[in-house]
Formats: sequence, structure tokens, C-alpha cells
Amino acid sequence: YQSLMESNIELTVANIRFIKPLDKELLDYLYNLNIPIYTMEDNVLYGGLGGAILEYYSTKGECRHVKIFAHESGILEHGDKKNLLKLVRLDSETIRGQIYRDIRGKEWIETKLE
Repeated sequence: YQSLMESNIELTVANIRFIKPLDKELLDYLYNLNIPIYTMEDNVLYGGLGGAILEYYSTKGECRHVKIFAHESGILEHGDKKNLLKLVRLDSETIRGQIYRDIRGKEWIETKLE
């Protein structure tokens, strides 16, 4: 979040705690902003929050840009959480890079101030 903000990419974080019932008032607010929406889930892709948001938005007649970060299968190896997140491409570096590419249309280049 912070590194994207430092790159002049404005973000809003919405904490949606439940899939059911969906917070339709919040989703309508986000929909009306006409901005890309990213969901980050530490569970499987299918049947998750991102899918529920897409289903809800489809009832409005138009699906806006919704990108779901979740892993595709329910089977994961045992191991260190940091390594497992990287394995399924849910680590912060991968997510940050994808959002940056979507919004800026180019690769994220890490810069460190000395």
C-alpha cells in the first residue's frame, strides 16, 4: 500500500469482512467511483469475495475492472507463510507489481533511497 502511494497511485482500502451478507452500500459507493477494484484473499479463487463482488456488479449490467488475488486451488503445501504466499503469487511484491502494471501500464521498478 505505502509503496504504491509513494508512486503517486492513489488507493482506497475497503475492509469487507464478510461475503454474506455483502455490504451492498459500500460496493455501490465503490462502483460509482468508477475505479479499478482489487480483492486480496488468502483462500481459493472460486467462491470467494471477488467472485461475489463480480456477481453483484453483473446485476448492475456492467462489470467494472475487478482483479482478484487468490490462489486457484485449495491444495497447498505445508511451509512458511511468506514462501507459500510467494508460491501462489499472493506476496506483496507480486500484488504491488500487478496493480502498478494495471494502472501505469508498465513494470514496477523498485527504487531505494540512500
